[in-house]
Amino acid sequence: MLPEQDDRSVQRAAARLRRAVEALGISHVHNPPKKVVTVSMGLALYDRASRGDIGRTLYSASELIIAARKAGGDVAMARNGRPSG
Repeated sequence: MLPEQDDRSVQRAAARLRRAVEALGISHVHNPPKKVVTVSMGLALYDRASRGDIGRTLYSASELIIAARKAGGDVAMARNGRPSG
């Protein structure tokens, strides 16, 4: 959850978080080819002004996490279905 952020700033934050986790170098032998812990994320924006359904936004994010894992992991998947950052 990143309040008051736009799509671009959320994608930049996700990229920084992914790099930071990988840089920890936590061993994970079942994660080829990097062999360290990495992160997959789903990025879904909730527009408070439009009073959208927060449940749908969270569901969308969870679906995007699944898509990120299917894309090979270590990515942040945005709503457009393309890996981000």
